[in-house]
Amino acid sequence: MPKTLTLELPDKVYKELEMEAHARGIRLDQLVIERLAQVVGIEEDSLDKLIGSIESSLTDIAEHHDRYIAQAVLEETRR
Repeated sequence: MPKTLTLELPDKVYKELEMEAHARGIRLDQLVIERLAQVVGIEEDSLDKLIGSIESSLTDIAEHHDRYIAQAVLEETRR
């Protein structure tokens, strides 16, 4: 379960983080969480961001993803 943490940052640190977040098009809190996760060695799986972002009529992708990947590779090699 997520926890709330309130921090007082030096102005210079805050401004640098704010500029980076703006440049990357992400919220400041997302950047801070990302940076803290890197420090403690927890890397977010970049594929997690894709979950729920693609529409499909398939309902069993999680259970049979290997089959679907193999099918796509086979179709690609036949071209």
